Formats: sequence, C-alpha cells, structure tokens
Amino acid sequence: MFRITKLFSPLLAGGMGMLLLAGCHDHKQMDPHKRADKIVERMQKGLDLTPDQTAQVKQVAYEIADTMQAQMRTHMQDQNGEFLMQLRAPAVDTAALSHELQARESEMQMHMQEHQAFMIAKFVQLHDILTPDQREKLAAFLEKHKDMMMRENGDHPGE
Repeated sequence: MFRITKLFSPLLAGGMGMLLLAGCHDHKQMDPHKRADKIVERMQKGLDLTPDQTAQVKQVAYEIADTMQAQMRTHMQDQNGEFLMQLRAPAVDTAALSHELQARESEMQMHMQEHQAFMIAKFVQLHDILTPDQREKLAAFLEKHKDMMMRENGDHPGE
C-alpha cells in the first residue's frame, strides 16, 4: 500500500503535514494534539512566531492532525470485511475479492483527491500566516532535515 509520505512528499515537505508526521522522535505513540503542540512550540521558537501566528499555526496543525486521525480510523475500520469472510469461507470467491479491490481502489482515489485538496488548503493557510523570512527559515529547516524525517517514517532517501 502507498505510504502517505511517498505520495504527498512534495506537498507535505512544504507544510505542516510532514512536520506532523515527523515532528518528534516519539511521534508514533504520542497523542496527535500533543504532537501538534510540540511541533507548534518548535516552530514558535525556531521561526519567532508572534502569539497570533502561534495560535493560527496551532489551529492549522490541529485540523491536520484531526483529519489524518479520522482518515486512519476510517481506513482501519473498513479494512478487512471481505477478506475475513473469504478467509473463513470453504472456497475463495475470486470475483468477490476482485470486486472488493476495485471498489477500494476507486474509494482510495476519491479520498486521495479530497486529502490532496485539504492539504493544499492547509498549506496555503500556513503560507499566509508566515512572513517571507519565516517561510524561508521553515524551508531551510525542512530541506536540512528531509532525510532524517523520511528515515523516521520508514522511507529511505533516494527512493
């Protein structure tokens, strides 16, 4: 299955999504809002955000975290219905499995388009919140730490 970071790395690397995925070393065990808080705190310090900017960035980060968590929850709930039925059946109905996979592929394409539109909108919000100098500092940080963030998410540079 596709990894979000591989599919959307150009978009995520430029905005909050990549930061939310790799903002701290314990990110996989941490509550999404706590992870967002840590990232916003690092951004506040590293970019010298004003209190108003900090509040706006925090709102964007929470919206991204909530959306990503809801998508993951939905994906996990829908994941195995037909496959479990076929596993328990005396014989595998390949036509049913094929139909299920095609339906999932269509649904995944639709969700990917929705997710892409959402992330672009959040990127635009973040871009508008930051000053040109802050955007340059963030871009330099992301560029410098890209390989580390990709490794933390199970990706390997150069793939």
